[in-house]
Amino acid sequence: MAIVDPVWRRLTRFNPPPGKPKVRRRSKFIVAIAALRWIVVASVIMAIGWGAAWEMRTSYFQSALFTRLAAGLRFVVKDGPSEAIRFPKSGPYDERLGYIALPEFVNLLTARGFAVDSQARWTSDLARFVSAGTFPVYREKDRAGLRIYDRGGEQLYRAEFPERVYRDFASIPDLVVNTLLFVEDRYLLDRDYPERNPAVEWSRFGLAAASRVAGTVVPGVNAGGGSTLATQIEKFRHSPRGLTGGIGEKLRQMLTASTRAYHDGPNTDKRREQIVTTYLNATPLASLPGYGEIIGLPEALWIWFGTDHEEAGRVLRETPRTAAQLARQGEIYRQVQDASA
Repeated sequence: MAIVDPVWRRLTRFNPPPGKPKVRRRSKFIVAIAALRWIVVASVIMAIGWGAAWEMRTSYFQSALFTRLAAGLRFVVKDGPSEAIRFPKSGPYDERLGYIALPEFVNLLTARGFAVDSQARWTSDLARFVSAGTFPVYREKDRAGLRIYDRGGEQLYRAEFPERVYRDFASIPDLVVNTLLFVEDRYLLDRDYPERNPAVEWSRFGLAAASRVAGTVVPGVNAGGGSTLATQIEKFRHSPRGLTGGIGEKLRQMLTASTRAYHDGPNTDKRREQIVTTYLNATPLASLPGYGEIIGLPEALWIWFGTDHEEAGRVLRETPRTAAQLARQGEIYRQVQDASA
């Protein structure tokens, strides 16, 4: 018993008797610390959300990032052949203008005694940018062609394709611009945010991404795409077969379009106007036997309806004063819609 009694006393001392457990009250200081912690967490989350929403509206940080990136994407033409140049391997625009076939052309001509007089040299930044999988950034032209002059400077021959284009943004009727933006991107020309990134429309992009995720659970879910006019231009010009083959191709279009938007600096007002002009001038619409591919709205108006785009612009800008003028304006507007469909 001499040994049993001390052991029993220890067990009873460290194990409280059955009954209601004693509640330990936390001090007011600990409660305040816990509340303060949750307030800080909530404040950080709200600040991040506000910052993200502000950036989506203004594109302030995007403009700084892509302006810096685009600053190094340059080239210069120098005498002799260039080793720092890479030719495209796919893309309707690059095929149509012959850029893909340039290496073959150069080899054939060199074999027949010709020599490269001058060629473009890319900067190292541009070479790395293209090596990463993006499209090269430069000032693309909406039409291509051939002009031949005699030694006196007189033009002997001229051919351009497409034959008809809008000269600039100012030459496009407001009704045409507003209709396009209403359907495709209503905030593209928002002047309140001059640094806006025209390549990303975040609400549509988020909806498209959510539909992708939902589609893995519910087959057949389709909430539309997140393309903007800027990314569509990259697609029908440079993507293989003019199509978006997957998420990777979409990201490539977005990255290239974003960099191209800031090629001339952080203010994208003029670039956004150029995007509208390029889209209307350069979108492949259809083809016609005996003519070929129809590129752009001005060309489509002429080929399908025999309507000159400058005359159409004059009619759409006028304020109709008679029933005949109103009917003519409605007719032209329907032609624009049909040609763009």
